Amino acid sequence: MHSEVKDAYDDIFERFRRARRLIIDDVGSGSTGSNWEWGELEDIVNYRCREGLLTVVTTNLDLKELPDRIVSRFDDAVNGRIALISAPDYRPRKKG
Repeated sequence: MHSEVKDAYDDIFERFRRARRLIIDDVGSGSTGSNWEWGELEDIVNYRCREGLLTVVTTNLDLKELPDRIVSRFDDAVNGRIALISAPDYRPRKKG
């Protein structure tokens, strides 16, 4: 059983790496921030950067909260862009 789960995960992971276009929305939301999580994201971003594949990542985290090795891929003057949107959150808040 463990082998089947790992194979399924590897297949999905590979599809993320190789997709022609990839949008990864809300990075860090609901995350534990573990080294494993950041490592998986870094693997995807590194591959896509090397292959010149379009990748969009959104987050409401401060860039200082993200690993430098991931941010640096998007801060590349030729192939990357970082856009800071400082607008307030538009989602309604629950009243306490």
